[in-house]
Amino acid sequence: MNLKLCECKKVFLRNKWTPFNSIDEVFKKFDITEWEEFPLNPGIKRKMQVKKGDAMVFIGIEVTYCDRCRLKKSQYYEGILQIKHATPEVVNFADNEIGKAGAKGKYITKRVVKDDRADYYLTDQTYMKSLAHKIQKEFGGAIQKNAQLFSHSKQESKDLFRVNLLLELPLFKKQDVIVINEKPYIVISLKEKINVMDFAGKKTSVPYKDYETLEKVEARISKIYPDIEIIDPVSFQSVPVENKKTVHINEKVMVVQYRGWWIV
Repeated sequence: MNLKLCECKKVFLRNKWTPFNSIDEVFKKFDITEWEEFPLNPGIKRKMQVKKGDAMVFIGIEVTYCDRCRLKKSQYYEGILQIKHATPEVVNFADNEIGKAGAKGKYITKRVVKDDRADYYLTDQTYMKSLAHKIQKEFGGAIQKNAQLFSHSKQESKDLFRVNLLLELPLFKKQDVIVINEKPYIVISLKEKINVMDFAGKKTSVPYKDYETLEKVEARISKIYPDIEIIDPVSFQSVPVENKKTVHINEKVMVVQYRGWWIV
């Protein structure tokens, strides 16, 4: 009799890996009541004397890796998810999602985070695409796909490709003001496209390209009737703003400047 175990608490029975809670549980299945304790460290392979029923017998014990753990421990990967302009918030989001997927056998074999870039080497292409779209749904950005030949399957007579995805995140967030085609917009939401609204209240969607982000500065409301005015952060004069908004006298607000006029 031989028992094959994995460090993740699985035993190989009837040609499949089955989880267990304790070694006691495994041995009781085989009417084994006495045995020598041993750690679940991969590489252990020995003969062990145990009490099975009323007799003392020898069984083989091997601690190795189940299919999932072998994949997790290997350097194998099917693609790289590259995230450009990755903030700590984005990296934490990606790490948490990958951690949850590990229970389903979707693993990361390498993770490189440097400056504003994060690269994830993943063992499953389908999951990688799903992860990229989850991050995009949360933070916006544009996805580019690049497939690279890395092997050829003689058994299936076909080329095998690694798929690399580049997710380029925007350098702005919701409620920022961006300029596209010489027109300023407020960012409403970030998805596959940028959902924006102009200062007349018209909403539209625009692609992630050729935009300028306007810097926000703090100013104080100096007048609300008949038109809104702020104290110019540079000249300290009371100047009008171009848009309508519900504000109060002396309220501190964030404003941007475009072509000499202010937007609150």
